[in-house]
Amino acid sequence: MKKFITAIAVATLAAAATFATDTSNYVKLATKVPTEAITTALYYEPSDSTEVNLSDYTSSKNPYSITLDDNALASAGSTKDFILKASGNQTSATSLSIGVTATSFYTTRSDKTTHEEQAVSVQYLNPSDSSTKISTPTTVTLPVGYQKDTHVAEFYLYWAAATNPDAGEYQSDVTVTYTAD
Repeated sequence: MKKFITAIAVATLAAAATFATDTSNYVKLATKVPTEAITTALYYEPSDSTEVNLSDYTSSKNPYSITLDDNALASAGSTKDFILKASGNQTSATSLSIGVTATSFYTTRSDKTTHEEQAVSVQYLNPSDSSTKISTPTTVTLPVGYQKDTHVAEFYLYWAAATNPDAGEYQSDVTVTYTAD
């Protein structure tokens, strides 16, 4: 009987040990956040509280027009800031090529000849500190990850004073190009 009780005790302990065994299971949660193509938009800030999205002005036949004060060529001047913003979500950094070209101010005379008066230049600004001027960037790197209206580039146009400019209605044609590589 003692042997029988011992055998039952051993069997009970063995069964309890079997049920008390620590088991681990592993689960992995997986998901995917899709990439979003980089989109860009150019804005003009005519005032501190206003931004004009220039997305609708993609043709030289339909340009955004900035009207300067009369006789603006007689003194040095500049536009307000233009800002290039980018949005998207990429798994690697993206390069953006940027170019700004501006013609000199010109007028077409009654005899159909064109008269150029004053050169227009571009001054780039540091997008994170617009009070700091920087050299002309041709390529800017957009960091990896989610971006929403990230300032990529900022610039304004300026000109020197023209000495005794001829009468006429002047304009400067500006082309801003930017592509995500």
